[in-house]
Order: sequence, then structure tokens, then C-alpha cells
Amino acid sequence: MTRFNDWIKAYPLDIFPEPDFKKAHKVLKEHGMTLDAISASNMRHVLNGLKEEFGAMQAVCKAAEAVVLAHKEQFTLFEEQRKQRGPFKPVYWDDMMEKINAFDIAMVNLKAALEARILNLKLNFAKVKLS
Repeated sequence: MTRFNDWIKAYPLDIFPEPDFKKAHKVLKEHGMTLDAISASNMRHVLNGLKEEFGAMQAVCKAAEAVVLAHKEQFTLFEEQRKQRGPFKPVYWDDMMEKINAFDIAMVNLKAALEARILNLKLNFAKVKLS
């Protein structure tokens, strides 16, 4: 979101006022160009920037999922080893289990937060696209 806010602030109206589109159309037409072609080019540029941002966030979500999955696999292995050893329970076991559970919760929360940001960006993008 910070990058989107930076992009918005990079083009303030007091420095970049709205153009006179009729004049722009006339000047462009005289040189064999159209305002539609320039607008389409600008939108492609913006959409490609948004696509990169969404891709980066989705990659982080996938990485978080992979870490959680690997962590759960390790936990399963520990649990199987514990069952094979019988009732023996090392002193550090509860502490280790607490850390594993806290990590799992943190990763699930991270994934949920990233998915919420992606959804929010998609909603904002849809609003921009509709306007």
C-alpha cells in the first residue's frame, strides 16, 4: 500500500493539473496520434505496476504457506518420535511445543493479513477500473 500511496502523491494536481483534453486531442490528431492510444498506454503501464505488486504479495503468501507446511511436517515427525519413545517427555518439550504453536499462529496470521491486503488492493483496483 505504501508504494500505491507514493504513486498517488507523485502526481499532485497543483503540479500536474488536469489537461484541456479538447486541445490535447487537437494537437495529437495533427501529429497522427490519439488521446485514446496515449490513455491506453498509460493504463497498461499502471496495470503492469499493479500486477507486479500483487505478484509479490502472492509470492509472500505462498512462502508463508510453505513455511507453515514444513513446520507442521516437522511437528508431525517430532510427535511420531515422541510416540515411539513412549511416555518419556523431555523437560524442554512443553517449551518447544509452545514455540511451535506460536510460530504456526504467527504464520497463519501473516498469511491472513497478506490475503486481506491483496483483497483490499483488488477492490481498490476494481474501483479505479470502474471510474
